[in-house]
Amino acid sequence: MNARKIITVFIFLIIATSTISLVSATAPARLNATTDDTITYFGYDTAPGKAGYNYGIEIGDDTYYFDWFGEMIMSEYSPMFSQVSNYDLSKMDNDVGIKNAFGNTVGGLKYDTNDNEFFDFKVDKPFSFTWHGGEQVGLNDDAKVIDKIYDSNGKELKL
Repeated sequence: MNARKIITVFIFLIIATSTISLVSATAPARLNATTDDTITYFGYDTAPGKAGYNYGIEIGDDTYYFDWFGEMIMSEYSPMFSQVSNYDLSKMDNDVGIKNAFGNTVGGLKYDTNDNEFFDFKVDKPFSFTWHGGEQVGLNDDAKVIDKIYDSNGKELKL
């Protein structure tokens, strides 16, 4: 009878340890971006821009891309990101596209041609983020995309 209890406890410990390992392996790691880091802006005609990612941050040996929601969140959080975002929007061709009810042109959704520009700018406000892999950006079919963004106090930033 004692051997049976020992085996039952042993099996329970193995299952519990496996479950804990599985949960901790799937939890996304949070990465920190400090004022020592830089964000890269990618023009519309660059490989990341064509894939819909106009911003990325390099941490270690990897680049993590901001999706559209991440761009909007960072534009509200970071004055520098907002300034670059406004610059990006200013490159849109306002002569075509959106008309109001009276037929007047009020904006456009088309970028000027040959927007191959890319440049780095410093992180002005520290933040952290979680990410997932497996996205297609240019030739990289396992690109990393930012999921959630947190301020320097650990509070999740949302639109």
